[in-house]
Amino acid sequence: MLRLSRFEHHAPRTLEEAVRLAAEPGRRAAFVSGGTDLYPAMKRGLAEPKTVVSLRQVPELRGIRRNPEGGLTIGAMTTLQEVIQDRFVATGYPALGQAANFVASPQIRAMDTE
Repeated sequence: MLRLSRFEHHAPRTLEEAVRLAAEPGRRAAFVSGGTDLYPAMKRGLAEPKTVVSLRQVPELRGIRRNPEGGLTIGAMTTLQEVIQDRFVATGYPALGQAANFVASPQIRAMDTE
């Protein structure tokens, strides 16, 4: 059985706090959202952060917003399922919604993204 190495886990509630935690000298930090990429990589020894900073509770990283100058911004913690179901994506960027529908299983699409 593959096991995770020891690490500190932090769950900041603001983007500022998350960045500060990750930027502290000597921390060797990695950000995690859903964990579907980072934790398996850690188990295989492909990533060895000493600190894991969860982005799950940072509200600034969620949602899909229209930009006044055109286009849209998709927050890093927006799930693929939210992209698929968003009305603006469906009407303005249908290929994006369709592509998101082909990524992973429905269970993974509903989890926080990485």
